[in-house]
Amino acid sequence: VGDVIVDEAGDKSRILMAQGKGKYRTYIASVENHFTIPYYSPQTAKELKSEGYKIEGEQEEVEMTVAEISKALGKTVKVVK
Repeated sequence: VGDVIVDEAGDKSRILMAQGKGKYRTYIASVENHFTIPYYSPQTAKELKSEGYKIEGEQEEVEMTVAEISKALGKTVKVVK
């Protein structure tokens, strides 16, 4: 509760309420770009993600090979133990 979520277009909403537990947990978010006005429909985390929402500032974990990292950095990467 209180987290800001952002969709792919950059519109932001705030999580105003969470209810339930586990896979049945639902969230009430604010109307886009109006952080105090609740959106009428509770949604699960899965529904929010399928609509392109993610928590603002949250880093997405990505798996990469050393070759992919080298290519992304434009440098040779050496694994040091």
